[in-house]
Amino acid sequence: MTAVLDNSNGLVNPKVLCTIELEDGSILAGTDGGGIYRVRNGKVEKNYGKKHGLTSEVVMRIIKDNNGSGLFILSGGTFSTWKIPRMRI
Repeated sequence: MTAVLDNSNGLVNPKVLCTIELEDGSILAGTDGGGIYRVRNGKVEKNYGKKHGLTSEVVMRIIKDNNGSGLFILSGGTFSTWKIPRMRI
């Protein structure tokens, strides 16, 4: 373990249901009601929710597509695709 994430460093919803590591080393964490958190270098960089295109903020599963440029997301009884968000460095 390299870091503990909680409310003090940006993880407002600690009920993490799934995680996936992206090619750039960042981690997407799907939560039970808080959408998806993007974590990089032990810090929450961004939180994605309905305003970013998720159909629900309950994210039960995240899977990369075969070419690595998109995600399949199972959330709140729906299944959707999502282009992997790019981070500005």
